[in-house]
Amino acid sequence: MQRRPGETLFGVVLLGLGVFAIYIASALPFGSLNSPDSGLFPVYIGVALTMFAALSLVARVPAASEPAERAGLVRVLVLIAAIAMYAWLLPRAGFI
Repeated sequence: MQRRPGETLFGVVLLGLGVFAIYIASALPFGSLNSPDSGLFPVYIGVALTMFAALSLVARVPAASEPAERAGLVRVLVLIAAIAMYAWLLPRAGFI
């Protein structure tokens, strides 16, 4: 199954970003799980980003057909509309 070059490039960029985030966050004090310091969260986020990027590079996804891509686009647009509606309604519901 053939991967599109853009998918591979995106995975490589995310992998590099994750490794870079871990490198930069390693200079911050880490602390412990009971007493976290400023570097704990960025390191965990960098590790998660690196793992998911590596999984996306290793995964073999079959090439999607045109109707599946259109359905995916519709789902993304519905999600964006739902998030916008949530952001618009939240202050009106009484939350700051």
